[in-house]
Amino acid sequence: MSTKSTEVVQPEGNYYDKYHSTNPIVKWMMKGFKDAISELLDIAGKEFCQICETGCGEGEITSFIKDMYQNAEIDAFDISEKVIAEASEKIHGINFYTGNIYTMEVRKPGEAEKHILNKGRYDLVICSEVLEHLEDPEQALKNIKELCNENGFILLSVPKEPIWRICNMARGKYWKDLGNTPGHIQHWTKKKFCRMVVNNDMKIVSVKTPFHGRWYLQGRDKQVKKKELYSYVFWGVLSTILNIGLAQLVVWSGIDYKISNAITLVIVKVFCYFTNKIFVFKTPFGSFHRFITEIVRFVCARWITFLVDYFGVILLVEVMKQSFFFSKCALSVIVIVLNYILSKKMVFHKQRENGVADESIQ
Repeated sequence: MSTKSTEVVQPEGNYYDKYHSTNPIVKWMMKGFKDAISELLDIAGKEFCQICETGCGEGEITSFIKDMYQNAEIDAFDISEKVIAEASEKIHGINFYTGNIYTMEVRKPGEAEKHILNKGRYDLVICSEVLEHLEDPEQALKNIKELCNENGFILLSVPKEPIWRICNMARGKYWKDLGNTPGHIQHWTKKKFCRMVVNNDMKIVSVKTPFHGRWYLQGRDKQVKKKELYSYVFWGVLSTILNIGLAQLVVWSGIDYKISNAITLVIVKVFCYFTNKIFVFKTPFGSFHRFITEIVRFVCARWITFLVDYFGVILLVEVMKQSFFFSKCALSVIVIVLNYILSKKMVFHKQRENGVADESIQ
């Protein structure tokens, strides 16, 4: 892990107590903020046991997470000794530390001894509204990723510009700086933030957008690829059953096997497009142009495997004298492998690489 010594600057003005505000608008906004956390962790679909929050402030998010996962061991740290002292006094059952996100060196309140948080220890790492304060957010992001094990998830949030500034100005704050909160030195659009995450070898699983901010749920790229592969195998097997079953039914109805094979392939290709798009590679429909471009790439890729499947069956049946059922089974396995390779490399890959797909996830 990097030992970069740059200090994190978080002005006291950033500790506005929005979580306990009596303002009904602020209360509504913070409810949406916490609801987004719950929804994203439901999507992750696992019981987290080792959790770490970086830049925890007064521990409000940490406490909220603790209520969700009461048996989890939770470590949390912040650069400010003052807020960590306050958090330690009012919130129990959480290991609070003063620490630096660049070095991951932490120490308990009132103690001089420091230690570095272990790499790969946590199955959930949270970083809420911290990255916008940092001169080098990418280095911090790399360190956060190293804390997370390969099957873990990372939960990030940053302010939603320009809504954040408008909200500040609406409550009469920071007019001189056009609503920019003191210490906010980074400002991202949704697209740019997604690209930064993807470029650091993480896959955005889902994004939730409450009124004033954005929450991003990430998985380590290796872990997400495994889930992607498992999902593809599941839907691939289902499409294979559909392919073979429909073809056999049409043949039993008395239709020539060549026509039966062609009809079945068209139906199965439509099924495969939507299951791959929605459940496997999870790319959004986006703009009409992007959608049409993706369909064209998909049709081209599947036309290749269509030809392999169609003429492969004819080759096995008429030249090698195999049964139609055996031929369909054999070619279906080959086509599943080819389809995965072509879908990943030819159809859906560009959107995932440049972050465009991820930025559109709702």
